[in-house]
Amino acid sequence: MSTKHANFIQADPGGRADDVAAVMAEVRTRVHEATGYLLRSEVRLIGFEEVS
Repeated sequence: MSTKHANFIQADPGGRADDVAAVMAEVRTRVHEATGYLLRSEVRLIGFEEVS
């Protein structure tokens, strides 16, 4: 997760798309629990189950 912008996630070398999707889900959960806001992705993820 970028310290400059929350909408920027970059995998480390060896990182996988599943890792990035897991980070996105974790951030979404934490923001919802802390603020009550439910974030939605600005991008469409292909090949992943949609999180509601």
